[in-house]
Amino acid sequence: MFHRAELGPLDKPNIISMDLRQITLEYIRVLDACEGDSREEMSRYQASLLERLCRHARKSVPFYRERLDLLFDRQDRFSLKRWDEVAILTRQEVIQNKEALTSTNVPESFGLAMNARTSGSTGEPVVALVTGTEALVSAAIVHRFHRWHRFDPTGHVASLVSRRIRRPNAKLSSEGKYWGYVYRTLDIAGRHVSFNAQSPIAEQVDWLEDMKPSYISSNTRIGLALVNEYRRRGLSPSYPLNGFNMFGETRTAEIDDVIEEFFGVGPSSMYSAEELGNMAVECPQSRHYHVSEEINRLDIVDSLGRAVGLNVIGRVLVTPLYG
Repeated sequence: MFHRAELGPLDKPNIISMDLRQITLEYIRVLDACEGDSREEMSRYQASLLERLCRHARKSVPFYRERLDLLFDRQDRFSLKRWDEVAILTRQEVIQNKEALTSTNVPESFGLAMNARTSGSTGEPVVALVTGTEALVSAAIVHRFHRWHRFDPTGHVASLVSRRIRRPNAKLSSEGKYWGYVYRTLDIAGRHVSFNAQSPIAEQVDWLEDMKPSYISSNTRIGLALVNEYRRRGLSPSYPLNGFNMFGETRTAEIDDVIEEFFGVGPSSMYSAEELGNMAVECPQSRHYHVSEEINRLDIVDSLGRAVGLNVIGRVLVTPLYG
């Protein structure tokens, strides 16, 4: 079994030569074990991953060769005491320094790098490289989300996802047997159907009535539009729902009440980004979010990059630990 110390970014066994399914199962077990950690234990674990990440970045990422020096003393000892002083990487720096931000020595154990492109909803789109290991650990957080909210991946999920309609006769729906990367890796099969949310909402309701899913995944706007269309028709869904995953947009207590009253289940969400993975998972009891501290460090900072206190609104600053 993998222990947490063995899952650091530089000395993890080569996933290319090992069974990916077994590695995924072992990492899921590590995540499960971490759920019972104290604040001090999690801080030590996270600090060890941060040290390895920063040492690797100084050696192999030109952009960070001097930028992280303040975290190391003259004897090359690492400390987080000056973490707040590290300059925050900006969107413009990412766009202008793609080559300098790319490691010259990515460990083979991390697998092939893939492009992850942001939606551009908050500014100019950014393209980042994501390794196989990053994809694996983020997918393991999806497994945690489904377990916490009692989603059964052998069931039937319908996803309503917006895709540009490029031609009039374009295919609007698709079907597969896996809910996503983690279940394909583990070979846990269910039924996953998807429909283009760019289609008229009436067509989406008709499609859902044909599919009769046990779970729905959509953004907030589509979820509310489904309710309104059903009510316009004077109908209720002909299928019982076991879960409703919402993504991509802000939810409010009022929206949650509408969804739960109409579909019989309250919505649940993860906090994620294409280039950073799954950063936090909604708690099924409190409806607040638990940060995925095993795979990223998340700080809430003010306009100057300094950490804010409890119950203070600030900017979300994320450092992926396997990036």
